Amino acid sequence: MRNLPTTAKEANTPKRHRGRVYATVCGFVYMLASVSCSSWYLTLVQPHLENDIWWPHFNATGVQTFLGDIVHSRMNLQRPQDTFLLLASNPPTLFQRYGQESTTMTVPPSSPRTILLGDIPFEGAILAIRSESLDTSLAYRTPFCWADFGRAFEMAHTIPRQQRCLQRDADNAAVFLESVLRNVNASDILDWELFDMLNQTLFTPLLDHHHASGAAWVASILTRHSLLPVSDEAAAWMSHGLARFTLQLQNKDAQLVEASILIEDALGIQQKITIRSIPPSSQAMPTTTSWTSLSLTSDMNAAASFSMSLVRGGLTDANALGLDWDTDILFPAGQGVPGMDLLRSHVGPLGSIDIRTIHIPPALAEYFLTFRESLYAFLESGNSSLLASYAHLTEPLVDPVPPTWGNLSYYGGNPMCPFMSAQSFVQPSFGITDDCTAQVPYAVHFRRESVVFALISSGLSMDQLGFVCNFSSTSSDKCLATLLAALPLVTIWNESTAFGSQFYPPITAMSNLNISFMQFASAIDDITSQSFLLQPLVAANDMWSFYGWVGIHEWLSGRREVYSFEGDIATLTVLTEPQDELALVANDLEISRKGCYYIWYITVYITYVLVAIVTLMILYGFYIGFHVEWWNLFMCNWVIGCVWIGRPFLFLRGITAMLLLSSGSLAFIRHDGFSSLVAAPPTLFNTMVVAGEATWLTVVLHDFLLPFSDPDVTLHAPISTALVWVVLTIIQATTPHTVSISLHPTCTYSLLGIQATCTSGVVQFGSLTRLGWLCLVHVACIVVVYLVVKVYFATTRRHKGMVHGVPHILLPGIVHAFFVESGHGDIYLDKVACVMCGMVSYKNTLFHIPSWTRLTKPPTLHGVGYMFHVAKLSVPVRNMQKLEHIQQEAPCSSIMVSSVELEHRQATEQHHKYIRWVGLFGLAHMGASVAGSYGYLESVRTVMANDFWWAGFNATGHQTYLSNWFNRQLQLGSNISATTTLVTALEFGEVGTSNDYSTLDTVVYVAPLYASAIQLEVNTLSNVITGLRAMQGCDV
Repeated sequence: MRNLPTTAKEANTPKRHRGRVYATVCGFVYMLASVSCSSWYLTLVQPHLENDIWWPHFNATGVQTFLGDIVHSRMNLQRPQDTFLLLASNPPTLFQRYGQESTTMTVPPSSPRTILLGDIPFEGAILAIRSESLDTSLAYRTPFCWADFGRAFEMAHTIPRQQRCLQRDADNAAVFLESVLRNVNASDILDWELFDMLNQTLFTPLLDHHHASGAAWVASILTRHSLLPVSDEAAAWMSHGLARFTLQLQNKDAQLVEASILIEDALGIQQKITIRSIPPSSQAMPTTTSWTSLSLTSDMNAAASFSMSLVRGGLTDANALGLDWDTDILFPAGQGVPGMDLLRSHVGPLGSIDIRTIHIPPALAEYFLTFRESLYAFLESGNSSLLASYAHLTEPLVDPVPPTWGNLSYYGGNPMCPFMSAQSFVQPSFGITDDCTAQVPYAVHFRRESVVFALISSGLSMDQLGFVCNFSSTSSDKCLATLLAALPLVTIWNESTAFGSQFYPPITAMSNLNISFMQFASAIDDITSQSFLLQPLVAANDMWSFYGWVGIHEWLSGRREVYSFEGDIATLTVLTEPQDELALVANDLEISRKGCYYIWYITVYITYVLVAIVTLMILYGFYIGFHVEWWNLFMCNWVIGCVWIGRPFLFLRGITAMLLLSSGSLAFIRHDGFSSLVAAPPTLFNTMVVAGEATWLTVVLHDFLLPFSDPDVTLHAPISTALVWVVLTIIQATTPHTVSISLHPTCTYSLLGIQATCTSGVVQFGSLTRLGWLCLVHVACIVVVYLVVKVYFATTRRHKGMVHGVPHILLPGIVHAFFVESGHGDIYLDKVACVMCGMVSYKNTLFHIPSWTRLTKPPTLHGVGYMFHVAKLSVPVRNMQKLEHIQQEAPCSSIMVSSVELEHRQATEQHHKYIRWVGLFGLAHMGASVAGSYGYLESVRTVMANDFWWAGFNATGHQTYLSNWFNRQLQLGSNISATTTLVTALEFGEVGTSNDYSTLDTVVYVAPLYASAIQLEVNTLSNVITGLRAMQGCDV
């Protein structure tokens, strides 16, 4: 128990005086250090509060675009289910510049098919089938194998393909017609405009030739009253041995996938950023995959024209009628054409070919990642001349031809263009968008990274470069110039890192894929002497493998794809032609920046209050000659925070620091064309500052529990707070949070095989789990220190005495708990301490700011401070004094006393009755106020849903309508005053469009020539000059 300040005589003893001076100096130094750290904390938290995900320096052309490119580069490797990328410990690097106005996200053209032709979850497939029309579902090019899940009714066109179905697709729900029909209402099937054809070619043959089993299956399809729940339907699929839903490639419709990633902060809140959103192209698709097989509706149309069944084994199927699906039914005019004859004889009959997506082998993906990581690390750490050599490598277009393919006529290398005419040059391989209208020479684009990849993978020496480039008849000089410049760089890198001796190209995996470059050919003078030319893409001891590795690198980069054409005779696996990468401008508005502003202003306000109060305390210290109680100075944060700031703001301030401790610390590094995210741990001092700010939570918790605390809180509260600070500092310094990217695509399919919306993964910048554990540190430290203090006092039998009485009404509870008291509970506060407690003093006047009252109180100890006594409560006894006075004057007058008592009782009853009515009115008023507050919140809920304060405003309704309204007025040249409200007039309504604003499918109509027309209106000299000055030099 500390006592009041000693008298001047006692205080002036030399030893005690020096001790108090040192303690007082330390107290003021502690306050200055505390507010200095609080001010410095603003510089630490400000970058994190630039956005609502707490990611410092996050912008659209920098980190946002980089994250999209990194995710795409990993998704290209087709390992979406097992990739866990640690950004801080293994920073990914890209050779690309970011931060410029023209920076765009590089979207690989293969990414939609990677998603749409992968294994689709049963739930997603079922929902998509149910949302599609039957026309859409059966118009997709799906070569069905069976009609029913029991595999009793076969639908393959040929026996060999039916055997392939059993070997390769027995667990694939996509090749079972029942997977579609059982998810369509029976009434929709019966009302389908093509039902008669379906009945003729499928249902009737089943009833006629399969009797009981066929009738039962048809009845199960056409008499179903309701659809099963999605989960039950998926379980039914799995009960029949189905494990996946995988579609085959088609190029009749363009594949569209909108992809995004989620960035998760330390609160567990996820923000979506778009990494793929490419509008559909107006260019028509070639539909060349129809040579391999047709859709069910096309098959039905063909079968109906021959009065034939789609189900094998009946009296009216193709075999029973002596018909061939290829040459008699689907493509009767395609005989005698060299390309078609070669495709039939070496792959299999047309209409019975399966196109399967070939996924990148894991060994090849790992080899590619290791290659890129090693090369980029070497170039970044090497001298500038090597980097300049790499950056200035030429990227020519070469036209290699396999050495054994000379002196022939070539009909093309695209198996889906088998009807082309003979040419004297080798032509490109399969192209997804190739419409077979042009025959051009085969060419390979040498990109600098693909050249380095091919050189290290093929192991070419300087002597072999000439032989490799001689494969290019017209561009050997360009080829040789590039390789001669690249090989020394590759040699130095390989010698420095020993990459070639540590990591070997996965030749075995490539051999298993059996990827080939194919060409239809014939003798120049004899069209009947036909050749189906095949050149393995990668083979041991084959110099052509250099060009194969160039193509493989583009496959790994997402520019190319690999597909196998499985026929009844053989399987042809080819590498597609490269496609142009797409560009996407990152949307800066996707990252919210609303809540962070409020938090920032509150944080600044708290710091300003702390600085202002401490400054005022120092000024009062000068005024009273620093005659202060030093212990109170060390309690400044506790008292100032609770009195001047309040628990809610202190809690928010502490949470900001906890979020920093639970978030990653990264730096976006850009130099010499390389960009990467690397770990940027804060300094130990900054970590200590942030951990110190996090202890505001401990202060708030102690203040909240103060009414339930004992006098020992003066000891265990500061100790527990200090312990929290130490533990948080150690945790953050030794095990900071590591930012990670978890790739696990989840998609919603609008049209199976055609359209989907996907979330590709989650970037975990902050960890809610870590935040929870750090919060437990506060609680654990409080409990542990409390128990230790209790054990200590129980062991030493030393206890702080209890203070009896009611605290002074002007002083908050935190002051009575932590400030120096006398033995009777009275508190002496010097003028410095008064400022902490919310009171500004001048001579005999105290202004109590929390209650906004002024009172007169004489100072004590030569004007240094004031004494605040324990509150003393008393009850007025005026009526009792009146009664005693009457009794003293007339002790024998009992009647008079009785009348006085009756009068007092009646007055009391009337007073109590009045108080009850006032209390009832007050209760009703409180209830109405609370109800009104909730009613107000409900009424403004829709109004405050957007920053316009426009109730019900949404993108597909109000925004689309207003956009169309303005577009019409601008197109018509309407001169409408800004003060008028003609937007509500009937003549300005939207008429004649297909927009239904009660749905989510609305569009904005833009006149295609308006952009050109507006140039005539705004091309004034001043505007032109301003525009020229804003443009970059290369764009002028």
